[in-house]
Amino acid sequence: MVADLLARLGVANSAHTQGDYPVYTPIDGSQIASVTLENKAQVVARIDSAHSAFLKWRTVPAPRRGELVRIFGEV
Repeated sequence: MVADLLARLGVANSAHTQGDYPVYTPIDGSQIASVTLENKAQVVARIDSAHSAFLKWRTVPAPRRGELVRIFGEV
């Protein structure tokens, strides 16, 4: 999965197979973050977790969701 994404972005599969991948800004070329590369099982587990959270979140009434998002933004 990660290898396919990197290939579509023009990054050689053998160049980055594990660890952290630096992210650079095109403005001045400085590193602004790093992304941890994960294997397929880890990615699937994260997607499943996010989907489970979505299924719960969508049952919250819209006014309450809005209130929670507002409160979260204030933190």
